[in-house]
Amino acid sequence: MGLSIHFSGRLRKAEYLPALIEEIKDVSNIYGWRYHIFNTHFPNDTFENQTSFENVYGISFTPTKCETVSFAFLSNGIMVYDSLLDNFELSMQTFPTKPGEDIISYFERLMRHVDNLKK
Repeated sequence: MGLSIHFSGRLRKAEYLPALIEEIKDVSNIYGWRYHIFNTHFPNDTFENQTSFENVYGISFTPTKCETVSFAFLSNGIMVYDSLLDNFELSMQTFPTKPGEDIISYFERLMRHVDNLKK
């Protein structure tokens, strides 16, 4: 069994993102770690007031013999785990929203569906 580190956070300022990406990219190159760069700049170097799942900003990297570490952010600057977004996208494809359904109602309906699968 390995060590897992869980963390959360947000960028203080949108314009810090490119420097964060460059620093992590440089360290990854030095150690030969694989990395993946998402979007590198927030539009107009500002955060959106509303959370959007359309774009992810930041970088993820995978140290040798370790799990991927992700510094991925949503449009409002809040950190998100990129695998969570992959799973969310898959759930949206297999269990789509209904017309006019807000995100809270969608998750409530999804959780009822999951509970019914357990029976």
